[in-house]
Amino acid sequence: MSNLNHNPAAKLLTLTIMIVVFSFCSAASCDRIVKPDPKLPTDSDQCEAACANLKALGCEEGEDVIDGDSGVAVTCTMFCLDLQGLGHALNPTCVAKITACDQLEPECSEK
Repeated sequence: MSNLNHNPAAKLLTLTIMIVVFSFCSAASCDRIVKPDPKLPTDSDQCEAACANLKALGCEEGEDVIDGDSGVAVTCTMFCLDLQGLGHALNPTCVAKITACDQLEPECSEK
């Protein structure tokens, strides 16, 4: 845990994981395993554009994160592709079009 205190990327990864878990727990009972929607998102080809936009806007979500298990840096694009491939819609098509970081949640969150 002390590594998190000095590593903003690890904090971001931890926060992102916590948000994903919380989202699932708020949408369904946490006493059972929540399976992602079997339909895979169809806009994974927009992950690179979404991450480029996040970086251009200076959004923290566009920065690389450090994988807590391996200690390896994971780019925003790889993170997006991985989660989309697991069935978690990050809506990169929308993220690619935002014009300010504070639009990320209200405009592009899963509904």
